Amino acid sequence: MRTKHIAAMTVSAVLGAAALSACSSAKKADGSDGKGPAPSVTVATSASFPAGSTMEKLNKAGKITIGIKIDQPGIGLKDPAGGKYTGFDVEIGKIIAADLGLKPDQINFVEAVSANRETFIQNGTVDIVIASYSITDTRKQKVSFAGPYLETDQDLLVAKDSKIAALGDLAGKKVCSAKGSTSFKNIQTNIPQATAVGLDTYSQCVDQLGTGQVDAVTTDGAILQGYAAKSSGQLKYLPVSVNPEKQKYGIGLGKDDAAFRGWLDDQLTKAYGDGTWAQAYNATLGQAGTAAPTPPAVEKY
Repeated sequence: MRTKHIAAMTVSAVLGAAALSACSSAKKADGSDGKGPAPSVTVATSASFPAGSTMEKLNKAGKITIGIKIDQPGIGLKDPAGGKYTGFDVEIGKIIAADLGLKPDQINFVEAVSANRETFIQNGTVDIVIASYSITDTRKQKVSFAGPYLETDQDLLVAKDSKIAALGDLAGKKVCSAKGSTSFKNIQTNIPQATAVGLDTYSQCVDQLGTGQVDAVTTDGAILQGYAAKSSGQLKYLPVSVNPEKQKYGIGLGKDDAAFRGWLDDQLTKAYGDGTWAQAYNATLGQAGTAAPTPPAVEKY
């Protein structure tokens, strides 16, 4: 039984109007969560797409299903009381939906944990996954990725009074991450002296850190900073780079849908250029005190 729960950060977001192509008209869509200014995106109401494309199908269906994390402060979080979704990944999803001509209330967000993201894409449970989803060659054998739309290091989260300060201090320690995640695999590869503990979600790892069942939690720094910021000083973030390579978050989609992938890449590039991406970052991850970085270059393939 859990005896202590580390509070999670709920953030509101404000998105500026996304630039529209000359061929489409636009209107504002309000996705207010009742906590601060309403997120606002520009919906491409007259957008047109190639016949038979995934973009056309989603536009005509009037809805899109997006797999997200629901327990990651600043990334993807579901308010258990009101059911609202907040976080950077959520705002990226709203940007994509708006470019498809869909309002925020036409998005069906579903929880996608690390272990089921490929399966959800392959069996059609979701149309896309935006869930702190690191792009890897292994995953590309099963799904495709647009992006990346964010880069982050893999770091550590420990208790405030922990003596752990570097990777060398993890010998014999229990280090937790989500099963099926890149971060979990990196524990086994890069910290073999530690005992890897795999749970279904990162929030479960944070719960066990709070009760002393594990000694550290590792995943992407962007996620850990959110947990640390809202732990009332009980947890501290250690930027120690468990993995020397940065994690690149991408939008997961069907493996052979090159046209959709290319379109998603184009929408991300547009959001970088018109400032919408930076506004989304500052309203979510930026609430932990970090300014929006330069967005990563889209890697077309």
